[in-house]
Amino acid sequence: ETAQKKEKSYTPAEEDPHKADAPVDFYVLVETLVRIAQLRLQGSLSHKVETLIKDMLKPLAMRKQTDRSFLDYRSGPAREVWAEEAVQRSSRKIFEFFIASYRSGKKKGEGTLGPLDLTMSLNHLLVMVEKMELFDPTFNVKKCVETFSKLTCDSDLLPQEHPNNANSEMIYDEFCDLVTRMARLKAVAKTSTRDALKELLAEMFSIAKKTMPGKF
Repeated sequence: ETAQKKEKSYTPAEEDPHKADAPVDFYVLVETLVRIAQLRLQGSLSHKVETLIKDMLKPLAMRKQTDRSFLDYRSGPAREVWAEEAVQRSSRKIFEFFIASYRSGKKKGEGTLGPLDLTMSLNHLLVMVEKMELFDPTFNVKKCVETFSKLTCDSDLLPQEHPNNANSEMIYDEFCDLVTRMARLKAVAKTSTRDALKELLAEMFSIAKKTMPGKF
């Protein structure tokens, strides 16, 4: 009954299905894991679910995360920056602008749950970083591709605009994570994550006013 109520009240045309702080109850979590197991693993459904939990989830749940690039975006200072209304509004404008402007971009509504179901391909990202002049020795094309792949788990991506990259997908939350990692790479050693992120975002927003006329 609860699931039916949620299904009726959920309006994909009005919500971002990838919203990072969207509440997920236990029922939805279990159903999601069952669907992932069904799509990705071999054998009976019960065997698939057991394998997913035992071999893929449990080992990660028992391991302390020490990767600084992973922890930076999830730290209090970084979350405070991204929680600012002006930062959310401006960064999402950049995200959506380069998705819409790229010639091979996915058409609005094509294979999506609604107009807010937007994903950025590696091609979109490469165009964005180039147009905004964000490439430098600390964040070159190779590092850009590596970071995108690490966040999205997309593989076999090419370090240039190419049709093979068209099916790669990065949601907005992953985009924010990538920008945080970029900021950390570009900053000098003793700069805090918060200061590095604020500095990069200020640079991006300033450039956006020139590269996105009438949109920013």
